Amino acid sequence: MQALPAHKPRTKNIDLEALRSIGILFVLYPHSHNIFPWKVDYVSRLSPVFFTWTGVDLFFCVSGYIITRSVLFELRNCNGWGDFAKFAVPFWVRRAWRLWPTAWLWLTYLLAGSILFHASGYFGGGGRNFLYQVYSMLHLANLYGWYCTLSNSCGINTVYWSLSLEEQFYLLFPFLLFAIPRKWWFHAFAAIVLVQIPLNRGGSLLGFVRCDALAIGVIIGLWQSRASYAAFQPNFLANKKLALLTAVILTVFLGAFGCLRNNDDPIFDRDRRSAIGPDGVHMQLESRLLRSICTASWDRGLYWISIVYLVCRAHSGIYNG
Repeated sequence: MQALPAHKPRTKNIDLEALRSIGILFVLYPHSHNIFPWKVDYVSRLSPVFFTWTGVDLFFCVSGYIITRSVLFELRNCNGWGDFAKFAVPFWVRRAWRLWPTAWLWLTYLLAGSILFHASGYFGGGGRNFLYQVYSMLHLANLYGWYCTLSNSCGINTVYWSLSLEEQFYLLFPFLLFAIPRKWWFHAFAAIVLVQIPLNRGGSLLGFVRCDALAIGVIIGLWQSRASYAAFQPNFLANKKLALLTAVILTVFLGAFGCLRNNDDPIFDRDRRSAIGPDGVHMQLESRLLRSICTASWDRGLYWISIVYLVCRAHSGIYNG
């Protein structure tokens, strides 16, 4: 039987905020060379030994864990489908209020820029941005993102594919929790992870609908309520020096793991390796790194994505002008 916590978590977990910060840095790094007008492509040069596509999956893993820990207490008072609406509707409303306003604001901002300053080209094409915005607001950007990448016609809002994937997962999440007996939750989400390991995704549609990292976060959140979790608590991280060293090692490992591409071993396909370890390892060890930027989150990530894009285009215009 899946044990449920007796108290709802109230304090912000600074370790998880640190993991989010690492995720943001990992996401920004592959695009950072575009900021500089001299176009020194150090990302390509380092990619054989260090590549950070795994930052997106780290975000997914943290998100799955946080959401799971936040709802387990509420589920103590749910005894069947008769309580589904009482649980699911507030859950969906909180998710919408948390993400939609910021996402829609920046989508509209970039769309307006592409219309008002079309001649500059800084904001991309208005038609492409509008179409991608519609799919993003319908939470189908990952499906459309896969389709438009085939013809290179996505526009500048392609980052919203991951938000759509998260929203799809959390739309289904309450149904899974109520449809699956509580004692089988852990096994069911473990199966979701294991089923995706042998799939060769590459740049296919499966890469845009992957949910293994989200499921890993859910598994860790469920496991934390079990007695066996105490035996694996990383108590040695109470030592700040060991915590810093561990965080650095795991961060380097996550980047090094991301450089393995299209290996003959299906486990090491670039779009599914997060399912077998690095993100889960980070979650279990709860690094104490990057406290100075621990307030980073999705809405701030959207803000900086927009700012970085404009800086890139401005630099490019100045340099080429």
